[in-house]
Amino acid sequence: MKYNDIYLIALLKDSIYDKTPDQPTEAVDWQYIYNKSIEQNIAGLVYNALNKIIDKTDISSEIKEVWSKHTMASFMHSVKQFNEFNRISRNLSEKQINFIGLKGCVLRSLYPIPELRTMGDFDILIKEEHMPDIKQIFVEMGYSIQNDYVGIICTKNNIVWEIFVSLDEEIKVNTQYWDKQFIEKATEINSIKCLDITLFFIHILIHTGRHYVSEGAGIRNLCDIVLFLNRYKNDINFELVEAVCKEQGYYKMFCHLLNAAGAWFDANISGIDTIQTDTDGFMEYMLLNGIFGKHDNIMLPQLVKKANGSENSIKKLLFPNAASLKHRYKYLNKAPYLLPFCLV
Repeated sequence: MKYNDIYLIALLKDSIYDKTPDQPTEAVDWQYIYNKSIEQNIAGLVYNALNKIIDKTDISSEIKEVWSKHTMASFMHSVKQFNEFNRISRNLSEKQINFIGLKGCVLRSLYPIPELRTMGDFDILIKEEHMPDIKQIFVEMGYSIQNDYVGIICTKNNIVWEIFVSLDEEIKVNTQYWDKQFIEKATEINSIKCLDITLFFIHILIHTGRHYVSEGAGIRNLCDIVLFLNRYKNDINFELVEAVCKEQGYYKMFCHLLNAAGAWFDANISGIDTIQTDTDGFMEYMLLNGIFGKHDNIMLPQLVKKANGSENSIKKLLFPNAASLKHRYKYLNKAPYLLPFCLV
């Protein structure tokens, strides 16, 4: 991995741990790091660490100004977003409608500065019986409503809610059973009702894995996993995590994510059984993509690069079950070698 990527990861790690970063030991392309952090939707997080040493670096005043303004704008948008989240939450509570917060609206509280954990939308899970009331409430509060496969999408002034009645877009095996578990075994984090700790961890692993095996998943997803693991490791039933990841077809992804969390972010993965994986290659591919990948991503050059052009090495990077994924990835019918080596 090139030094610019290594230093970007180091800045990100120092930010989520609220530490002062080390000075770079090699020449840094600050424009590249800024552009990559924008692509990964972590610009504010990275700047938060960089700003502690910025006067001792050779970063240009132009990049510094643009980056600072972007961070402030992102911060203010996050404040606006979460104020609206609280407003809607109070309204639903008054009408005795419970919801379960998913992903960012809960995970943000684990960051030293929650507002720097950006969110594209709020994801919540509700019982299907509450859907008519939910629609009425959001319409009354000025939102436009769009029906979606997973439920509805509510939009107002660049604030988006995605409201699920099932997580069957991600949980493919025993869907009804797991939906019931998700709703009935809820807990609270930072006053937000959310999934049981073990089930929450399972969900963010599978959610990240689902994105990774389609268009790709960005490094912010890994930060979520690192912080959640560090805070709640003793509360997580890893036997259940491993069993569900295997059941859902994401066991290798479970190993990749935890190994990368340990190797690159010093997450506490001691005592957790995983198979050995290529953490450098995994991180390189995460950085190749945006926060939720690129629809035009081309895998073959990456495979050739990692395999040094060797046909046998390329084969080792591919999963043997490509045929079972052809119904989802139509291009595999003509070009099965394009399947990324981390697919499960």
